[in-house]
Amino acid sequence: MIEAFSWRAAHLAKDGLAAQARLRHRVFVERRALPHATFDGMEYDRFDTPAAVYLVWRDGGGEARGLIRLLPTTRPYMMQTFWPEMVAEGAPPVSPKIWEITRVCVDKAAIPRERRVILPELLCGVAEFFELNGISAMVGVARAHLVEHYIPQEGIRWLGAAAEVEGEVEGVPRSDALHPADGPSRKARRDGPGAESVRRRRHGREVRGVRADQELESSVRYYGPRFPASFASARGSEIVAEDGRRIIDFLSACGALNYGHNHPRLKRAVADHLEGDGLLARARPRTRPHAISCAPSSASCWRRAGSTTASSSPGPRGPTRSRRR
Repeated sequence: MIEAFSWRAAHLAKDGLAAQARLRHRVFVERRALPHATFDGMEYDRFDTPAAVYLVWRDGGGEARGLIRLLPTTRPYMMQTFWPEMVAEGAPPVSPKIWEITRVCVDKAAIPRERRVILPELLCGVAEFFELNGISAMVGVARAHLVEHYIPQEGIRWLGAAAEVEGEVEGVPRSDALHPADGPSRKARRDGPGAESVRRRRHGREVRGVRADQELESSVRYYGPRFPASFASARGSEIVAEDGRRIIDFLSACGALNYGHNHPRLKRAVADHLEGDGLLARARPRTRPHAISCAPSSASCWRRAGSTTASSSPGPRGPTRSRRR
């Protein structure tokens, strides 16, 4: 489950604000031994303000296992404040359409099958948040191999040379590609027949007992999980027209995730949706089917920075087998 909230909506995430601070303490203070400000087992800094938006990944027991904090560049942010010299030309960006990704962390205490998907799912959540709030780019201070592994390389522009930051050699990437990829060899795409209709599809599923289209307080809305982003365990499946022409590599075409193999529920849903749009299609696995355990679903979609929360129920668990339509 991924929750997105700011101070204004933190009460909807229960202990989310404290949970992300405890996770940061475990990762940055206990494990990396960085001299960050702490209090009572919680890490914090000057950028934990009402302008910050937190995306928190929780496991089945409700424990915070992953975090990305988003900061608008129209307010003071980390790279601008501490490392402006890392930008080779000009000043660090300031724009309502550019946000900084900070305090990215994954709890190594998470079980391995969950740890593999935490960061990709969080990045998928960032992509949805950016898209729904008109944000076009992200910046940050990060290690090159992590950025190039998870973000499509054609969307990355390095703003300066790498330098040592808190014991790690890091650079300042700017990315205008808001959809995560699972590696440099598989570049995510947002185009292709049917991609838009699939990406926009919403389902009126019950989310914590609330209808997907029900208004909750002011501008807070709950949205049910969307295909394909809500199923993180389908990799390599594709939609193929009757003449054999490939239409969509489900996940990369829609800016979602490339994890696992051959999720039958995902294949059926996307195939049904394309057929509904007049594209007679069938699902076909690219690779030999594998038995997999499905990861938790990724972020639901949410709106309005600073006043939202997102929740998505876990995807089905246990081994699954490939099915053909």
